[in-house]
Amino acid sequence: MLTSRHQRRRHAVAALCALGALFGLFRGTSAQERSTQAPPAVRQGISSPTTPSVGAARVDAAEIGGAEASSGEPAGSEAPALSTAVTETPREEIDEGVAIEETPALRRFGWDFFAPARKRLVELERRIVEGTLKLPSLEERDALSGFVGPLEMVSSSVYATVPQRYTLAPGDRLTATFWGRMLDVQRLELAVDREGYVTIPKVGRIVARGMPLDQFQDALRRRLRQVTVKDLELIVTFDRLRSIQVFVTGEAFRPGSYAVSAVTTLFNALYAAGGPTELGSLRDVRLLRGQTTIRVDFYDYLLQGDSAGDLPLQTGDTVFIPPSAKLVSIRGEVKRPGIYELKEGENLQALVRLAEGVRPTGLLQRVQIQSVDPNRERKILDVDLTRPTETEPSLYDGDDVTVMAVLPEAENFVLLQGAVERPGVYEVKQGMRVSYLFSDINSPLGEAYLERAEIIRLNDDLRTTTLIPFHLGKALARDPAHDLALSRLDRVLVHSRWDVRFVPPREASVTGAVQRPGQYERSDAMRVSDLLVLSGGVLPKAHLDRADLLRYDWEKEVTVLIPVDLRAALAGDQAHDLLIEDRDLLRVYAFDEIQFVPARIVSIFGAVQRPGPYTRSIGMTVKDLVYSAGGPLPGYKDQIEIARARVSGQIDILTVDLRALLERDEGWNVPVEDEDVVMVKKKTDFFDRPVYVSIQGEVRYAGTYAVKTRSDRLSGLI
Repeated sequence: MLTSRHQRRRHAVAALCALGALFGLFRGTSAQERSTQAPPAVRQGISSPTTPSVGAARVDAAEIGGAEASSGEPAGSEAPALSTAVTETPREEIDEGVAIEETPALRRFGWDFFAPARKRLVELERRIVEGTLKLPSLEERDALSGFVGPLEMVSSSVYATVPQRYTLAPGDRLTATFWGRMLDVQRLELAVDREGYVTIPKVGRIVARGMPLDQFQDALRRRLRQVTVKDLELIVTFDRLRSIQVFVTGEAFRPGSYAVSAVTTLFNALYAAGGPTELGSLRDVRLLRGQTTIRVDFYDYLLQGDSAGDLPLQTGDTVFIPPSAKLVSIRGEVKRPGIYELKEGENLQALVRLAEGVRPTGLLQRVQIQSVDPNRERKILDVDLTRPTETEPSLYDGDDVTVMAVLPEAENFVLLQGAVERPGVYEVKQGMRVSYLFSDINSPLGEAYLERAEIIRLNDDLRTTTLIPFHLGKALARDPAHDLALSRLDRVLVHSRWDVRFVPPREASVTGAVQRPGQYERSDAMRVSDLLVLSGGVLPKAHLDRADLLRYDWEKEVTVLIPVDLRAALAGDQAHDLLIEDRDLLRVYAFDEIQFVPARIVSIFGAVQRPGPYTRSIGMTVKDLVYSAGGPLPGYKDQIEIARARVSGQIDILTVDLRALLERDEGWNVPVEDEDVVMVKKKTDFFDRPVYVSIQGEVRYAGTYAVKTRSDRLSGLI
């Protein structure tokens, strides 16, 4: 593929849009859109698809409902397909490396209008061949039931609306209903005979041929009033219209003769026959009546709703569909791409009008035609539609016209990014400068770094960029040296102060004896007392005489310790209620952190019910501890010992007479101190329960014997 300047520009714009996050304002180029930038595949011609329609069985040449099979198609052939496609001959390249891409298939304009009729015809044919559809008898086939031609509407009952211009003729059947004040309602069945008369009993014959219905109604009313009552009222309605025979020939989907109602029009017959084949013309439908030929352009009806060509048919009329003379396809940036039939003398402008004009995204300066030099070679033509004086090239049958698209990316913009209220894309205008991007609704943010901003400008090679710094504050003041002119595709970058210089995190921490220790945002003018309030205040165990404020030295990367008297700080003394700086750490100590406090635990072991450690309370005595342990067990020694440490040289042992203490001698009730150990001993000769031994074997008196004292021996028991 050739690399063009436009392609490089598109790559640069795409990269710029990606950098700027353009909020979906720029859409990517799809494969279909890009296909219009390069010449489409050379069009070989217009041909029918090879796949036949489903169920398109053709009935053999036989009259069905008064219709004859046309000799234009052989009996038993399949119905033509319902769409027309554009096929291409693959070519590897055109000129220098320009790749050929397949063009999407187009449909012929007006073809789908007749699709329901063709589908119904094919379905009816299938049902008739399978024997699942019963044809109406000759007596059931009347003109008001619709068309009784080749298989159309044979299973339906359609009532036609009689136009006002319709005149009575032989074969019409009427119903006359009349009444009066002295006359009951009566009904007459009337028929127009071959001579054009209607015969009425007791009245006679009345001329009907050539009369409109309302005129005949007035004539019949006058005649009946002569033989009945003077105030007679009468209404005449059609009971059955006459049938006429017309022919549909040429390139019709189902050509043949049709027995239709007398109110059938040209368009009715055309639709009943399924419209034209893929080769048939819609611009030159001919109505042959005697020696007269009336040409009708069906496009007038399809495009404008003009039904002036929808002429009423008469007996013996022939509707002839000739082959289309010129089919030209148009694709690309038009409102209705498709294949259109052109008349002699119609040119490219007419084709564009048929396609409803060029879209706003179409490039009028480049309309490409894949055409031919008749009977010599194919060629590609480029046409500029903005030059009406330019001679338009001739269009030939099978030509393909492509309206190219404008570039998918916009280029008349600048991109504003960074610390501004409304970053995004802005239109660049002639003489636009940096200050034009800012207004009352789009100002720099408070964090914007006004000393420097940058313009990143795309170089001429559309790949590299140039950085242009300027002073944003002076640019906003309209200083010409800094209020620089902007160019297309510029990117204006406004920095945040946090982006261009080191700014420590605005946070401070507090630990220790406070309710909510942790990290807090540092605000300007925040002091030690403020930080304590944010943390919920100090706890009762806090040591207020001194706390430590650890301040980080960012240059040396060390901390500096600053003692703080919290009592003075909370009282508002600014000598201690210091200003908090970024990353400060306030450490609030508890009493037990600044001086030794022994564990408030005492222990009791030995002959008590619940030996073990106990929490020492203020004023707790040895009697309280024995009581908490459940009291002494039976057999305890009167003297108990209290071991007390934290003395020099040796552990102090205090002796207390427990029996005297329990007998309310408070002289022995000494206080216990932290980590004291109380030992309640038990008498060695005290038995908690009887002791006995069992003697068995070769003894005179075997059995169980009690031990009297702890000095008893086995020999004494034996």
